[in-house]
Amino acid sequence: RIWCLIIGEIAKFGVKTTELDDGLEVHGQDQSTLKEGVSVHCYDDHRVAMAFSVLATRIKGSVIEKKRCVEKTWPGWWDDLHNKIVISVEGVDLEKASGSGSQTTHDPAASVFLIGMRGAGKSHIARLAGETLDWEVVDADSVFAQKIEVIDEKIKEIPKSPDFGGASVTIPLKLDIVPLLDGVSPAAKLIGAVNTIVVRTAEDGTRTLHGDNTDWMGVAACIKERLSRCTKSLVIGGGGTSRAAIYALHNLGATTIYLYNRTRSTAENLAKHFPSDYNIILVDSLETFPSGAPSAIVSTVPATAISPEPVTDKMHITPVLLGSKSGGIIVDMAYRLAPTPLIRLARSVSHPEWRATEGIGGLLEQGYRQFRAWTTMKAPQGIIRRMVREKYH
Repeated sequence: RIWCLIIGEIAKFGVKTTELDDGLEVHGQDQSTLKEGVSVHCYDDHRVAMAFSVLATRIKGSVIEKKRCVEKTWPGWWDDLHNKIVISVEGVDLEKASGSGSQTTHDPAASVFLIGMRGAGKSHIARLAGETLDWEVVDADSVFAQKIEVIDEKIKEIPKSPDFGGASVTIPLKLDIVPLLDGVSPAAKLIGAVNTIVVRTAEDGTRTLHGDNTDWMGVAACIKERLSRCTKSLVIGGGGTSRAAIYALHNLGATTIYLYNRTRSTAENLAKHFPSDYNIILVDSLETFPSGAPSAIVSTVPATAISPEPVTDKMHITPVLLGSKSGGIIVDMAYRLAPTPLIRLARSVSHPEWRATEGIGGLLEQGYRQFRAWTTMKAPQGIIRRMVREKYH
């Protein structure tokens, strides 16, 4: 397994592995034997050999310009390999990165051999950086350029730029952004919010903006990973994330969705937003559930809004909340003040078993799906998860 690779004189190398966990062997030869371009050959026994030119100098990331038949022998091989490898080089200067894919003749000591994911015609790696997370991801000719807090006339011009590749939308703009779009997904339409903008290009070159919602996918992934069956569920809160949670639970097969919010009128309006077959039942406390205790609980309120003690202006939680005889899963979408009171409550119960997922888990899961929507590739989950966890903790 190669985590950091800086090679000055090696001009070509091969990678061979039968299983990803076996590790990777790197072999090199003198730079004078360099050939331009790159090729990939795969074999029936899952061996993959790669020959590369030096694509540029001082580039962080990993890239491959062409691939051949790898998917036939090992579906998802490039995605899996990508999640195992990070090549990190100090002194990144993306503006000076070679765009031609030809060998670099100057400064050979700084030359880097790049290995990694699929991609056609890509000869450099751009930096994909969440402003607060500093994500370093590979094989993406794009960058999170700026953070926008207000939709005005200037912002309306950004999507028209040929360089615009999409956007991530957060509160409070998830509804305000809709008029700028050419269409939204069925999920975004029913949830009533857009958090992902994707550019679609027609055969004639026409570009349109499509809105989607990956928030619900993040919630669903957290629950599905830890709970095989979900019938009765509970959503705490009445905001936009609650809509995504309700949609997720319904899609996971929940036949009853309890909804609790301190302001009942808000909960009533939210329940009316969804079709009757969602079977949303409003509850006035977190201790009484008319059709039986929930096994899946999703909280969408700030951690400071919940307390294990009876405190004025806070939602009071007790072990009664975890009354399901078969245990269950709690997904707390709040990721500050970790662990939250709700997470601590779940971890305090030894029988039946309750599993708990912090909000950062849901944030990551929806982010992975945004990455795929923008790039059509599987997100490098291992890399992203590691870097986000380092920032988070």
